[in-house]
Amino acid sequence: MVEECIVQRKNKKTVYIIIDAFVGPTELDFDMACWLKEHSIPFKVVANKFDKLPDTITEDEVKTKAAQYFEISKSLVFTVSAKKKVGFNKLRDDIVRFLGY
Repeated sequence: MVEECIVQRKNKKTVYIIIDAFVGPTELDFDMACWLKEHSIPFKVVANKFDKLPDTITEDEVKTKAAQYFEISKSLVFTVSAKKKVGFNKLRDDIVRFLGY
């Protein structure tokens, strides 16, 4: 049902794939990205639980690795932490820009 909704939607669209920053992308995340690419549907990646990573791992490193894994621009990767309440302003701003508000 979700696939049908995404593919058949006529107006502009983008999908945010939420991954666990601590665990890293899973095979299912990769499969979803491949499916979106096959259907020419733009997507971005949200690396959640960024706070669980060791302090030695930077936000830039997480973005770089995710961008390489999904073969997308680093600017399409967001890092967030609900626990520490960080990263949501950038994500929200991106969504608002996309929606044209």
